[in-house]
Amino acid sequence: MKGEEMKHALLLSAWAIGLLAGQVSAGLSFTFSESAAMQLGSINSYTDGQKNKSSLFTWTPTTNASVYGASMQGAVGFTGRIGGLGDPIGTYGWMLIGAISPNVGNVVPGSSLLGYSEYDLFVANDDNSKWSFGLFVATPSYPLVSGVLPAQWTGWTELEPGHNTTLRLDLQGIEDIDQVQAIGFAIEGMFKGSLPPALRDNTYPSNPDIFHVSVVPVPAGVLLGFLGLTVAGLGLRKLV
Repeated sequence: MKGEEMKHALLLSAWAIGLLAGQVSAGLSFTFSESAAMQLGSINSYTDGQKNKSSLFTWTPTTNASVYGASMQGAVGFTGRIGGLGDPIGTYGWMLIGAISPNVGNVVPGSSLLGYSEYDLFVANDDNSKWSFGLFVATPSYPLVSGVLPAQWTGWTELEPGHNTTLRLDLQGIEDIDQVQAIGFAIEGMFKGSLPPALRDNTYPSNPDIFHVSVVPVPAGVLLGFLGLTVAGLGLRKLV
Protein backbone atom coordinates (compact mmCIF):
# COMPACT_ATOMS: atom_id res chain seq x y z
CA MET A 1 0.00 0.00 0.00
CA LYS A 2 1.43 3.37 -1.03
CA GLY A 3 1.90 6.17 1.49
CA GLU A 4 -1.05 8.21 0.25
CA GLU A 5 -3.37 5.14 0.29
CA MET A 6 -2.16 4.28 3.77
CA LYS A 7 -2.94 7.81 4.92
CA HIS A 8 -6.49 7.59 3.58
CA ALA A 9 -6.96 4.17 5.18
CA LEU A 10 -5.78 5.44 8.57
CA LEU A 11 -8.07 8.47 8.36
CA LEU A 12 -11.02 6.22 7.48
CA SER A 13 -10.18 3.91 10.36
CA ALA A 14 -9.97 6.84 12.77
CA TRP A 15 -13.37 8.07 11.58
CA ALA A 16 -14.87 4.61 12.10
CA ILE A 17 -13.41 4.39 15.62
CA GLY A 18 -14.82 7.83 16.42
CA LEU A 19 -18.23 6.73 15.15
CA LEU A 20 -18.08 3.61 17.30
CA ALA A 21 -17.16 5.65 20.35
CA GLY A 22 -20.15 7.88 19.71
CA GLN A 23 -22.47 4.86 19.46
CA VAL A 24 -21.14 3.35 22.67
CA SER A 25 -21.57 6.60 24.58
CA ALA A 26 -25.11 6.90 23.27
CA GLY A 27 -25.93 3.35 24.34
CA LEU A 28 -26.92 0.24 22.44
CA SER A 29 -29.99 -0.35 20.30
CA PHE A 30 -32.01 -3.56 20.68
CA THR A 31 -33.90 -5.18 17.82
CA PHE A 32 -35.24 -8.65 17.02
CA SER A 33 -33.27 -11.13 14.99
CA GLU A 34 -35.19 -12.97 12.28
CA SER A 35 -35.38 -16.12 14.42
CA ALA A 36 -36.66 -14.10 17.39
CA ALA A 37 -39.30 -12.37 15.26
CA MET A 38 -40.53 -15.80 14.15
CA GLN A 39 -41.43 -16.51 17.80
CA LEU A 40 -43.72 -13.49 18.21
CA GLY A 41 -47.49 -13.88 18.33
CA SER A 42 -50.74 -12.13 19.29
CA ILE A 43 -50.76 -11.38 23.03
CA ASN A 44 -53.50 -8.77 23.50
CA SER A 45 -56.27 -7.20 21.44
CA TYR A 46 -59.06 -4.65 21.68
CA THR A 47 -61.84 -3.20 19.56
CA ASP A 48 -63.38 0.12 20.60
CA GLY A 49 -66.23 -0.70 22.99
CA GLN A 50 -65.94 -4.43 22.30
CA LYS A 51 -63.08 -5.64 24.49
CA ASN A 52 -62.83 -9.45 24.60
CA LYS A 53 -65.70 -9.71 22.10
CA SER A 54 -63.96 -8.89 18.86
CA SER A 55 -62.61 -11.49 16.50
CA LEU A 56 -58.90 -10.67 16.43
CA PHE A 57 -56.23 -13.21 15.70
CA THR A 58 -52.88 -13.63 14.01
CA TRP A 59 -51.54 -16.53 12.03
CA THR A 60 -48.12 -18.06 12.47
CA PRO A 61 -45.43 -15.60 11.30
CA THR A 62 -43.71 -16.59 8.08
CA THR A 63 -40.68 -15.87 5.91
CA ASN A 64 -42.44 -17.38 2.88
CA ALA A 65 -43.91 -14.68 0.61
CA SER A 66 -46.27 -17.14 -1.10
CA VAL A 67 -47.74 -18.12 2.27
CA TYR A 68 -47.84 -14.48 3.37
CA GLY A 69 -50.11 -13.49 0.50
CA ALA A 70 -48.55 -10.09 -0.27
CA SER A 71 -45.29 -8.56 -1.41
CA MET A 72 -43.15 -8.76 1.74
CA GLN A 73 -40.70 -5.92 2.39
CA GLY A 74 -39.41 -7.34 5.65
CA ALA A 75 -37.86 -10.65 6.64
CA VAL A 76 -40.79 -11.92 8.74
CA GLY A 77 -44.43 -11.36 7.82
CA PHE A 78 -47.54 -11.35 10.02
CA THR A 79 -51.14 -11.57 8.85
CA GLY A 80 -54.21 -11.19 11.01
CA ARG A 81 -57.84 -10.14 11.18
CA ILE A 82 -59.01 -7.10 13.13
CA GLY A 83 -62.71 -6.35 13.49
CA GLY A 84 -65.66 -5.92 15.83
CA LEU A 85 -68.95 -7.78 16.06
CA GLY A 86 -70.96 -6.34 13.21
CA ASP A 87 -70.23 -3.38 10.96
CA PRO A 88 -69.43 -0.69 11.97
CA ILE A 89 -69.32 -1.47 15.72
CA GLY A 90 -66.60 0.70 17.23
CA THR A 91 -64.29 3.02 15.38
CA TYR A 92 -61.02 1.15 15.61
CA GLY A 93 -59.32 -2.07 16.66
CA TRP A 94 -55.77 -2.91 17.65
CA MET A 95 -53.58 -5.89 18.42
CA LEU A 96 -50.30 -6.41 20.26
CA ILE A 97 -47.88 -8.80 18.57
CA GLY A 98 -44.89 -9.85 20.64
CA ALA A 99 -43.66 -12.11 23.41
CA ILE A 100 -44.93 -12.27 26.99
CA SER A 101 -43.58 -13.99 30.12
CA PRO A 102 -42.49 -16.73 30.48
CA ASN A 103 -41.53 -16.69 26.79
CA VAL A 104 -39.85 -13.26 26.76
CA GLY A 105 -36.49 -14.92 27.43
CA ASN A 106 -36.74 -16.61 24.02
CA VAL A 107 -36.46 -13.24 22.25
CA VAL A 108 -34.75 -11.08 24.91
CA PRO A 109 -31.78 -12.89 26.49
CA GLY A 110 -32.31 -13.12 30.23
CA SER A 111 -35.52 -11.05 29.85
CA SER A 112 -33.30 -7.99 30.36
CA LEU A 113 -32.65 -4.91 28.23
CA LEU A 114 -30.20 -3.47 30.75
CA GLY A 115 -27.51 -1.52 28.89
CA TYR A 116 -29.75 -0.75 25.92
CA SER A 117 -30.84 2.84 25.40
CA GLU A 118 -33.50 2.12 22.78
CA TYR A 119 -35.57 -0.55 21.08
CA ASP A 120 -35.74 -0.25 17.28
CA LEU A 121 -37.77 -2.16 14.73
CA PHE A 122 -38.22 -1.84 10.98
CA VAL A 123 -41.94 -2.12 10.19
CA ALA A 124 -43.47 -2.33 6.71
CA ASN A 125 -47.16 -2.02 5.82
CA ASP A 126 -47.46 -4.56 3.00
CA ASP A 127 -51.25 -4.28 2.92
CA ASN A 128 -53.55 -2.32 0.59
CA SER A 129 -55.06 -0.43 3.57
CA LYS A 130 -53.71 2.16 6.00
CA TRP A 131 -52.57 0.75 9.34
CA SER A 132 -50.87 2.38 12.31
CA PHE A 133 -47.96 0.87 14.25
CA GLY A 134 -46.08 1.36 17.52
CA LEU A 135 -43.54 -0.38 19.77
CA PHE A 136 -44.09 -1.40 23.39
CA VAL A 137 -42.23 -2.80 26.39
CA ALA A 138 -43.85 -3.95 29.64
CA THR A 139 -42.04 -4.25 33.00
CA PRO A 140 -43.26 -4.62 36.62
CA SER A 141 -43.48 -0.82 36.87
CA TYR A 142 -45.36 -0.61 33.57
CA PRO A 143 -47.28 -3.91 33.35
CA LEU A 144 -49.33 -5.22 30.47
CA VAL A 145 -53.06 -4.86 31.23
CA SER A 146 -55.70 -6.54 29.09
CA GLY A 147 -57.35 -4.07 26.71
CA VAL A 148 -54.93 -1.26 27.62
CA LEU A 149 -51.85 -0.15 25.69
CA PRO A 150 -48.63 -0.30 27.77
CA ALA A 151 -47.35 2.94 29.28
CA GLN A 152 -43.93 2.37 27.74
CA TRP A 153 -44.67 2.63 24.06
CA THR A 154 -44.06 4.93 21.07
CA GLY A 155 -47.57 6.03 20.20
CA TRP A 156 -49.06 5.43 16.76
CA THR A 157 -47.37 6.00 13.39
CA GLU A 158 -49.73 5.64 10.43
CA LEU A 159 -48.31 4.04 7.30
CA GLU A 160 -49.83 4.26 3.85
CA PRO A 161 -50.09 1.03 1.82
CA GLY A 162 -46.64 -0.15 0.75
CA HIS A 163 -44.77 2.25 3.05
CA ASN A 164 -42.29 1.39 5.80
CA THR A 165 -40.44 3.03 8.66
CA THR A 166 -38.11 2.28 11.56
CA LEU A 167 -39.82 2.81 14.91
CA ARG A 168 -37.78 3.67 17.98
CA LEU A 169 -38.71 3.39 21.68
CA ASP A 170 -36.53 5.19 24.26
CA LEU A 171 -35.65 2.79 27.10
CA GLN A 172 -33.70 5.25 29.23
CA GLY A 173 -35.18 5.97 32.62
CA ILE A 174 -37.03 2.64 32.96
CA GLU A 175 -35.63 1.45 36.30
CA ASP A 176 -36.71 -2.19 35.99
CA ILE A 177 -35.74 -2.65 32.34
CA ASP A 178 -33.85 -5.75 33.51
CA GLN A 179 -37.25 -7.40 34.16
CA VAL A 180 -38.99 -7.31 30.79
CA GLN A 181 -42.41 -8.97 30.97
CA ALA A 182 -43.56 -8.32 27.39
CA ILE A 183 -42.15 -6.73 24.25
CA GLY A 184 -43.26 -6.33 20.66
CA PHE A 185 -45.21 -4.05 18.34
CA ALA A 186 -48.81 -2.91 18.05
CA ILE A 187 -51.03 -2.53 14.97
CA GLU A 188 -54.21 -0.44 14.78
CA GLY A 189 -56.84 0.05 12.12
CA MET A 190 -59.43 2.83 11.90
CA PHE A 191 -62.58 1.30 10.41
CA LYS A 192 -63.63 3.36 7.38
CA GLY A 193 -67.32 2.56 7.88
CA SER A 194 -67.36 4.55 11.13
CA LEU A 195 -65.40 7.57 9.85
CA PRO A 196 -67.07 10.83 8.77
CA PRO A 197 -67.76 10.87 5.00
CA ALA A 198 -65.07 13.53 4.49
CA LEU A 199 -62.45 11.18 5.93
CA ARG A 200 -63.82 7.94 4.54
CA ASP A 201 -61.65 6.61 1.72
CA ASN A 202 -60.86 3.16 0.44
CA THR A 203 -57.40 3.09 2.00
CA TYR A 204 -58.80 2.69 5.52
CA PRO A 205 -59.58 -0.90 6.58
CA SER A 206 -63.06 -2.34 6.62
CA ASN A 207 -64.61 -3.91 9.71
CA PRO A 208 -63.31 -6.62 9.77
CA ASP A 209 -60.18 -6.56 7.64
CA ILE A 210 -56.96 -8.51 7.13
CA PHE A 211 -53.60 -6.82 7.71
CA HIS A 212 -50.19 -7.69 6.27
CA VAL A 213 -47.16 -6.36 8.16
CA SER A 214 -43.55 -7.47 7.95
CA VAL A 215 -40.67 -6.66 10.28
CA VAL A 216 -36.92 -6.81 9.86
CA PRO A 217 -34.17 -6.47 12.44
CA VAL A 218 -32.11 -3.29 12.24
CA PRO A 219 -28.62 -4.87 12.24
CA ALA A 220 -26.17 -3.25 14.65
CA GLY A 221 -22.70 -2.71 13.27
CA VAL A 222 -23.56 -3.04 9.57
CA LEU A 223 -22.02 0.36 8.84
CA LEU A 224 -18.87 -0.45 10.80
CA GLY A 225 -18.59 -3.79 9.00
CA PHE A 226 -18.82 -1.99 5.68
CA LEU A 227 -16.14 0.47 6.74
CA GLY A 228 -13.90 -2.41 7.76
CA LEU A 229 -14.31 -4.00 4.33
CA THR A 230 -13.54 -0.66 2.69
CA VAL A 231 -10.31 -0.25 4.63
CA ALA A 232 -9.35 -3.85 3.88
CA GLY A 233 -10.13 -3.25 0.22
CA LEU A 234 -7.60 -0.45 0.07
CA GLY A 235 -4.93 -2.91 1.12
CA LEU A 236 -6.12 -5.69 -1.17
CA ARG A 237 -6.07 -3.42 -4.22
CA LYS A 238 -2.28 -3.80 -4.46
CA LEU A 239 -2.60 -7.59 -4.41
CA VAL A 240 -5.05 -7.85 -7.32
